[in-house]
Amino acid sequence: MRGRSFRGHARIDRVRFVLQVPERESVWIKLGTLAEIEMDADEPLHLSGRVARLSHALDPQTRTMQVEIDFDNRERRVIPGMYGNARL
Repeated sequence: MRGRSFRGHARIDRVRFVLQVPERESVWIKLGTLAEIEMDADEPLHLSGRVARLSHALDPQTRTMQVEIDFDNRERRVIPGMYGNARL
């Protein structure tokens, strides 16, 4: 069977940031917690969102909890793979 090429499309009108929150701070994180993200972009880019998902458990090796925050990105200012700093 020959391989076929295809083009995938990513939906970027909403973006998800995945954070690893240290154990000592994880006890304060709940669904709906306000999150502020400052992106490491050429121009200062600040986003506000809320915690949408969390793992409810710590990673035994890193002692961190995974937290996911969804943001509106209708203006498409954020692209997949960008990094930033979060404040919860």
